[in-house]
Amino acid sequence: MAILSEVGPIVERLEGRRLLSASAAPHGAGHVIHVEAARKIKIPPPNVLGVYTGGLQLDTGFTDTLVVDITTQHARNFKGAISQGNGLMSKVTGTIDTAGNLHIKYAGTAKTPKFNGTGAGTLDPTGTTLDFRIMTHEFHQIFGGEIIASKT
Repeated sequence: MAILSEVGPIVERLEGRRLLSASAAPHGAGHVIHVEAARKIKIPPPNVLGVYTGGLQLDTGFTDTLVVDITTQHARNFKGAISQGNGLMSKVTGTIDTAGNLHIKYAGTAKTPKFNGTGAGTLDPTGTTLDFRIMTHEFHQIFGGEIIASKT
């Protein structure tokens, strides 16, 4: 299928393997973009690296301050640490998609209390605020909660 301008085909398909031929458009013909080629452009995920300071609120009513420090990011995957105001530390790994949706896994680094969990949320479009729901497993209990933290 060819994309047509006022003077004829500018881009036309040569065969089923999607090889394309192009010719220069005459002056004033406007810009023509091939839709299939535009779909193949890969948009990188947002940069989540940095230190975020904020708070944790569990559904039980427990609250604490925390610092989320994302130290490495390779494409969609990232790693870092979470430090709570009460001294608990966690290692965190996660993924972020091009829309800023986050999925994390974390595990406490202390022998007691032993805890781990998962979370899902977002990095806002400006790249400054993390907001996600978490589910923490500690001993035989499960605690839901929310983390909101801003880049410092």
